Amino acid sequence: MRKTGFTLIELMIVVAIIAVLAMIAVPMYTRYVERSRNAASQALLQQLMLAEVALQTDVHDAAFVLVSGQTPDDLNALTRLFDFGFRPDPRVGFVVLEAVDENGQPLGIIGYAAHANIGSQLFVYDNIARQGVHAVSAGSSDFPPTYANELYIFNFDDTGTLTRAGRLQITDNVVSAHLPPA
Repeated sequence: MRKTGFTLIELMIVVAIIAVLAMIAVPMYTRYVERSRNAASQALLQQLMLAEVALQTDVHDAAFVLVSGQTPDDLNALTRLFDFGFRPDPRVGFVVLEAVDENGQPLGIIGYAAHANIGSQLFVYDNIARQGVHAVSAGSSDFPPTYANELYIFNFDDTGTLTRAGRLQITDNVVSAHLPPA
């Protein structure tokens, strides 16, 4: 009487096939996850800057809403953009800085955003150059020299409360650390 079942060779072949498939699938999965994180950063930055422009169009003498993390008024300033469709994403850090010329005169605003994961890429929206959202190349010094190289995460809950949720440290235009709120 012959016993039925799998031989050791057959099991090793199945394991090898599964290992080859995993070697193909895992890198593809990580690329898709990174693309989705980048898309979330770009979408938030686009939505933020469109709300800024809408505020300027609707209220003619309104100042741009600057989010630099340096003032306690950031929360109140951000709520001004809610009427224009902006809602912060607690997975994406951002900042809105004022660009000035060599004489200190304001030129417009520049927004930066990155996903909260370590190693996520930095994106910029330059309202002056009007180039739209684009990635900041690694190693270039894109932040103004007086700025602390941090992005700020805000949480908007179901009750309509806006809170500071954390900070992202940026080094070489990628997220290098996730810090608690200041």
